Amino acid sequence: SCCQLEEIDLSLNPQLFYDEMTLDLLGPHFSAVKSVRKIIMVACGITGERSWQMLDMLKGKPSLQYLNLSQNINSLLGSQVAEVIIESPENRLQKLNLRKTHMSDNSFSDLCESLKKDGHLKMLNVAENYITAKSSTQLEGFLKENRTLEYLNISFNPLKDEGCTALFRGASHCPSLVGVKLCKTRCSAKSLEDVKEFLVKETSQLRYLDLTQNLLDEKAGELLGRRIKNH
Repeated sequence: SCCQLEEIDLSLNPQLFYDEMTLDLLGPHFSAVKSVRKIIMVACGITGERSWQMLDMLKGKPSLQYLNLSQNINSLLGSQVAEVIIESPENRLQKLNLRKTHMSDNSFSDLCESLKKDGHLKMLNVAENYITAKSSTQLEGFLKENRTLEYLNISFNPLKDEGCTALFRGASHCPSLVGVKLCKTRCSAKSLEDVKEFLVKETSQLRYLDLTQNLLDEKAGELLGRRIKNH
């Protein structure tokens, strides 16, 4: 009979995937688990070619709703998750955490492209990576087309005004998005000025907006004050 585990947490085992033998041992067991809903592998040394093999063990599991691979130093992890998990016909993932994985712009762009048509993901955490304004077009496009995302944490990425403006433009077309964390993204009043119509309108769906540790000034305060007044 199939194993009935619903949650697997292997976090803080940095040598776990150091040896290929680990994958050979874990593979059959992961394949046997059909009911798992939550998999957490924080800081498990998931890098290089072995990350492809590890993700391959996780695909084809429609029960999987939460995947946390944060603190695995792999700049390609976004691309890999997009190809193996998000684009799988069996994908039903609702929460994805890729915080602090050294994700590059190219990798994040691939993830955004896959998420455009995704009909399941509700929470995405890509904080503390190397995401810049270079991927702003893909970020905006993803938010404009996605209809399920509710919370996005992209804090501690050097988006600057160009990237933040693109995010807000995309968010204005994403009716499901209610929470955004943009801590320390080098956002200034210019970003808010560019999308002030969206920020201050009474029908805006956003209910939570975190802009701590940025470059906001009095002008930004005025715009945010108008938003608070209208809501």
